[in-house]
Amino acid sequence: NLVDIPVMDSLRKSWVWSGDYRKDIETEERRLNVAGKMMKAFKKGRLLGGAALFIGTDQDPSKPLDPEAIPKGGLKHLTVLTRLQLNAGEIDLNPQSENYGSPKDYTISTPTKQLTIHPSHLVLFNGDERADNIATGSETGWPGMSVIQATHDVIANSQGAISSVASLIYEANIDVLKIPDLSANLQSGIDGENAVLQRIRLAALSKGINGMLAIDAEETLERRSASFSNMAPLLETFAVFVAASGQIPATRFLAQSPSGLVSTGESDMKNYYDLVGSKQK
Repeated sequence: NLVDIPVMDSLRKSWVWSGDYRKDIETEERRLNVAGKMMKAFKKGRLLGGAALFIGTDQDPSKPLDPEAIPKGGLKHLTVLTRLQLNAGEIDLNPQSENYGSPKDYTISTPTKQLTIHPSHLVLFNGDERADNIATGSETGWPGMSVIQATHDVIANSQGAISSVASLIYEANIDVLKIPDLSANLQSGIDGENAVLQRIRLAALSKGINGMLAIDAEETLERRSASFSNMAPLLETFAVFVAASGQIPATRFLAQSPSGLVSTGESDMKNYYDLVGSKQK
């Protein structure tokens, strides 16, 4: 949800063209599946920290793209590539360059050769922006990082809470079998210990999950139940933290009604869609 929801909200209304060539453009968009490819690249960019649409034409991809030289129908395809496939080249460190802080080119290995791609042939979709866009050392050269990386700790805590609650289900009912002289039997040596363990195994075997249990008249059985009354609000709180870490309102992330006194959720949703609007631009 952290990856998909902002993407779907940004692209679900698509866009509208106007003018004399509107129908021709819309026909080309359907042929190239522009909306579908954009959504796929947007999602992969958020998940992996970088993705791109490769604009396929007959022009040399290692040279700057010249849109004016593309004839009608000359846009062959749009290919989704991720940062795992596209290797960023040398970073442009010239402060007078419009491409400052970004790779001068990208390379991709094919079964037969290595292809160099000029950035003008790519529409880049980056994840969360790094504090320093100029990658150094072992960094890949992509200016973004996965949105999951920034929310990792919150997600890990939420998963841990869910796992802990799930494990409690198996201990919702705990049977306590009180055996007379248990301590004395355990201290009497290996024979006494084996006798006690054998008694417990026979009790578990005879009872099963909901079966009848036969015990000695001097033995007693107690059932202690765990309380789950506060578990749901606790898990919901962890889910709200996950939503907040991704800048998504809980009402949208969890598909639930607003909570709290005189709360309508309108303010949260307005702020969220303002954020979505900035991504659309």
